[in-house]
Amino acid sequence: MDKLNTAASAVYPWQHLLDEGAGAAAAARTSEANLKPLFSQVLGQRFSQLLTQLRVTHAGNLLRGSLQNLDAIAAESGFASSSNFHRLFARQTGLTPAAFRRQRVGA
Repeated sequence: MDKLNTAASAVYPWQHLLDEGAGAAAAARTSEANLKPLFSQVLGQRFSQLLTQLRVTHAGNLLRGSLQNLDAIAAESGFASSSNFHRLFARQTGLTPAAFRRQRVGA
């Protein structure tokens, strides 16, 4: 049970960022209108770009470490649809999710 709690506490802070802007704003105790420009100023990228990077990273970890189907991974990673997941994942990694999984499993 301790290992499960440790894993959950490690993932929990990032889970807020897998949500849309309102979830991240609530976690930061500010409004979405205040949070998004702050991301742009501090990080030099739009909030949506950071959110996509986090979602793709999360999905990549699931593709490497689980046998979940691609639709389940898309949903768990916060993508609005399977087609959105495939398009954005391929844009970020240069590989479709299925090709990414095959490459990582064969490595």
